[in-house]
Amino acid sequence: MSPFKELPEADQQLAQSLQAGLRASEELDYVTASRLRAARARAVAAARRPARGWLYASGGLTAAAIVAAVLLLQAPHLSQVAAPPFPESGAGTQADALDVLTDEVDADFYEDLDLYRWLARSHDGDA
Repeated sequence: MSPFKELPEADQQLAQSLQAGLRASEELDYVTASRLRAARARAVAAARRPARGWLYASGGLTAAAIVAAVLLLQAPHLSQVAAPPFPESGAGTQADALDVLTDEVDADFYEDLDLYRWLARSHDGDA
């Protein structure tokens, strides 16, 4: 029984010829099979050899990490030597503003800031 019996006669013949062609292509001739075996043997032999590329890459990454660590550890000393001083201008500088912002002041001071402003305004009005 043909699996193509539901198809019209012309389509059955085409399907059977295509099926025969596919089956014939599955069978390898001696030359092609020999080439495939040789290629497989080369690939297996290459996979068994140890790869040395990762050794060079890991050595380079280790050296880069050591250099970065040394630079980071020396960063505070480098900034003191290489950084120019802040220019003095007027009543305060950016460094002074930064010191005020980063200074550890009680949170109560900032909570009572409105009270201090009110006192300053009322005191200025009395004078």
